[in-house]
Amino acid sequence: MLALELDKVSYRYPLASSEALKNISLTLGERESLLLAGRTGAGKSTLTRIPNNILTQYFSGTLQGRTSVFGQDIKGKSVQELSSAVGLVFQDYEAQLFSTSVLKEVAFGPENLGLKREETKERIKDALERVGLTGFEKRDPATLSGGEKQRLAIASLLACRPKFVIMDEPTTDLDPDGRRRIVEISRTLQGEGATILVVSLDIEDWAFIKRTTILRAGELVFDNVMEKAWKDSDMLLKNGVRPSPIVELFNRLQIPLSSRTANHSDFSLPLLNQYGYKFSEESYETLLKKENPSSAIMSREIIGVNTLTFNYAGRTPALKNISLSIKEGDFLAIIGANGSGKTTLLKILKGIIASPANNVLYQGLPINRYNPFDLGAKIGFVFQNPDHQIFQKTLWDELIFGPKNYGWSDAKIYSGAYHLMELLGLIGLEHMDPALLTKGERQKLALASILIMNPEVLILDEPTTGLDYLEQREFMDLISEYHSEGHTTIIVTHALWVVAEYAWRALVMRQGEIIYDGSVRSLFASPQILESASLCIQELTKLGLETYGKVLLSVEEWMACLKKS
Repeated sequence: MLALELDKVSYRYPLASSEALKNISLTLGERESLLLAGRTGAGKSTLTRIPNNILTQYFSGTLQGRTSVFGQDIKGKSVQELSSAVGLVFQDYEAQLFSTSVLKEVAFGPENLGLKREETKERIKDALERVGLTGFEKRDPATLSGGEKQRLAIASLLACRPKFVIMDEPTTDLDPDGRRRIVEISRTLQGEGATILVVSLDIEDWAFIKRTTILRAGELVFDNVMEKAWKDSDMLLKNGVRPSPIVELFNRLQIPLSSRTANHSDFSLPLLNQYGYKFSEESYETLLKKENPSSAIMSREIIGVNTLTFNYAGRTPALKNISLSIKEGDFLAIIGANGSGKTTLLKILKGIIASPANNVLYQGLPINRYNPFDLGAKIGFVFQNPDHQIFQKTLWDELIFGPKNYGWSDAKIYSGAYHLMELLGLIGLEHMDPALLTKGERQKLALASILIMNPEVLILDEPTTGLDYLEQREFMDLISEYHSEGHTTIIVTHALWVVAEYAWRALVMRQGEIIYDGSVRSLFASPQILESASLCIQELTKLGLETYGKVLLSVEEWMACLKKS
């Protein structure tokens, strides 16, 4: 039996100038799995809202074509009728969290399915164990980290045990250990008889899924086995998916790959030798000489933290004895597992959370002595969830809110706003309600509303979530350009390729403590530090260490150091 059949399905949102989905025909067999990918705005999230009829019940757009779920036409069926069979985790997972405790959140689904108390308890226990939230039952979801909230949304779905599981970007805010856990849960669910549909741009994570479908501008442009997609790095890049860096490297070297086992050094080194590639020590030394400036060059401290400890009420310390010196012009990446204290530290550096003592300094003065209005122009902050800072009725009003309140001239406001909208691809969306934008577009708007103020320090919490790979590159290139003008930049991210290719310095946190503070290259030369923080070394870097004993951080560095004999 088919779990899902879409027959010539099209959908147009209210007031939209074009269709979000265009004549889509797609089938997914019962107990099968499918990975759905494509650029921001391609129609992926729209497609996930069709099988449980959310589009027809909660949106007033126009849906055409026929949709069947487990052999039944769903036309006219309510979300409630379909909920026992079809479960959906939104890309914006916070939008579906509403209870006052983790326990109540996970219990909501089973209770509304009319299950007996004992079965409800058993399902809650099982769901929380699967996602690693056992012991969080009494926590208010609002106090969880972004990754913990994402796992909670998934646990709420698991407790309902639907036959058809749909997850829209379910690992965007998770650390590597959390991502592996969710992938393994999905694999197990399929083994237990569930049908799995996952939207993700991280196809490397979802190796167990055998089929990939790619949408572009609402149209289906690729539907084939995962292996074929994995090998075609150019096709993936075109559609906003980050290809395997090793596949990209070997494609650029024009070395054919037969399988994913080429990721391992015992296969890769013979291939490199076979095609006449040798490692150039001279080129590697040249690369190291171009390394980012040392802290000695950046001599002026702009932010200082001295023995900072911070507790949320009734909980273990979120930060423990943190000391940190950030120099003017630095580019610092803060990494660590979900719940390790990264976001708490950022919020204290910005002054969003009050420092418990005078132990956080900005330009030599305690940060709590600054007027919040003055500090707002000096330190810019982009939240992990853009919806936490967007509040105006139109994109334009949101973008100019800061400059307008700081008394800028109309000419200066217009010039800065349109420059940023052009850079970020927001032209034409000026009058849109931000609530109707994609998450990626809202992420861009949040960044633009901070960059327009030209702050001395730019702080970004998970800046690339909600963006496709090409947008992530554009986003980080813009941040890098801003940094190159002398602005201090601090980011929190789980994307280690972002750390490797953009940051100058890395700080690793574990359970509220700093366990590493040093250069990015030195960090990646120490896999044990990453592993101790529930992180993992990139395959591309691992290949360099195992093959040549060198730390190579990107495909470009590999290309610079490999010479054909």
